[in-house]
Amino acid sequence: MKKRSKLMTLVTMSVLSTTLIAGCSTNKTDNHSKNEHSQFQKVSNLGSVTLDKDGSLLDINKDKAQGLKVDLYIDPECPICVLLETQSQEFLSQYIKDGKINVTYHPIAIFDKKSTDAYSYRGSAYILGAYEYSTKDVADKFLHNVMNSDFRPKTGTNGYLEKTSDDKFKEAFIKAGGKQEDWNQIIKSKDDLMKRVEADTREFANNKDLSKKSPLGEGRIFTPFILINGQDKALLFDGSPETIGQQFKKALDDAISKK
Repeated sequence: MKKRSKLMTLVTMSVLSTTLIAGCSTNKTDNHSKNEHSQFQKVSNLGSVTLDKDGSLLDINKDKAQGLKVDLYIDPECPICVLLETQSQEFLSQYIKDGKINVTYHPIAIFDKKSTDAYSYRGSAYILGAYEYSTKDVADKFLHNVMNSDFRPKTGTNGYLEKTSDDKFKEAFIKAGGKQEDWNQIIKSKDDLMKRVEADTREFANNKDLSKKSPLGEGRIFTPFILINGQDKALLFDGSPETIGQQFKKALDDAISKK
């Protein structure tokens, strides 16, 4: 019972955070949310990247994703998102390599009010930047390094997350096999990448069609928010936090078997 309560408490935290974003968001006609030609090749105008079913990174200006589609809305500050990445990384990568699914990552920043240094925005922007400027393998490892309980900052006595420097993000990027020149390009594009994160976060909070897919009720969206093949309702984890990876895998297996 305690483990179930803990999981639902964490989900509730993300629902409340999304509500705060929605309350202060701007109109969706912002320039960054228009479907116009992107200055990036891998990062969409709404701040997402797609790993196609052959394991390649989708060129948004040329290609169209194939196969069973999985949308993952994640926030580097979200504790359940971090748990999910840790538990699902191996089988998710394998399913992509096997051609069973394509995955669109939406790194967003609904938890950012819990930090004083824009941790969610920077973390999500650097994840996008890694996919844009480095190799897919490096970007995958960097995402895993950032979405990790050992990397995620602890909550300080003031109730906010402890500050995380850009140098720490760079260390995680280099540890993933990234090159210094690629990191320099990510930092050079930092503002534009953060604008993409802002656009996707705003879209996530305000999209009525998306909010109707919440299993908690319309308007109560949360992270991680997972849609498998455009299903009517997002995946809602239940029970122990230690089983969310298993639950995700089962949901994928069920969808794959029906395709």
